Amino acid sequence: MLGTLLDLKIRHESQNKKSLDDVMRGLYKEYYQEKKRGFTDLEFREMCERMAGTKLDEVFDYAYTTKPVNYPKYFDYAGLDIIMPKPLPGGDFGAIVRDTDGKLIVTAVEPVASAAQAGLRAQDEIVTAQGVVVNADSFDTLLRSKKAGDLIEVAYTRGDTTRRAQIMLGPKMDNSTFTITPKPHPTALQAAILKDWLRGP
Repeated sequence: MLGTLLDLKIRHESQNKKSLDDVMRGLYKEYYQEKKRGFTDLEFREMCERMAGTKLDEVFDYAYTTKPVNYPKYFDYAGLDIIMPKPLPGGDFGAIVRDTDGKLIVTAVEPVASAAQAGLRAQDEIVTAQGVVVNADSFDTLLRSKKAGDLIEVAYTRGDTTRRAQIMLGPKMDNSTFTITPKPHPTALQAAILKDWLRGP
């Protein structure tokens, strides 16, 4: 996905004269053919910025941080509208939990979500929520009864230690569907980028 954003950014900044393909050709020629070696992360970035003719701080920030990606901005370069996921009823805990041998275990935590900020980690066992012992079904029912911004208190164990955390629920999103459609009246540059990017006739 970041490769797509990088390609679209390079095309936009170079007025569609350069692309990620040119970056890869440049790297092959300069480092493999001429210097007889591979290239570093910094050299890759420098080649991308050389082709774009500008700094590409934002795109590379996406690679090195958990900063949310501004997809509409980048797809707009190709004259495309992207409709982001819609909110669903309930609140998002920011972690995936599963029933494992009768225990409610955290299997993954989203890096910037409230659960992570409260200190939860993968393999923690959630024992109670709002003071009530929970399993996967009852915990899901609790989350569906809440909304973004609500606080829930959970008790969880890590090893032999029991801890408590107040977690603010985030918005629950339908991440299964993204809709991408061409703009009805793209600029000449947008139309050219889209055509070349899709290798159209």
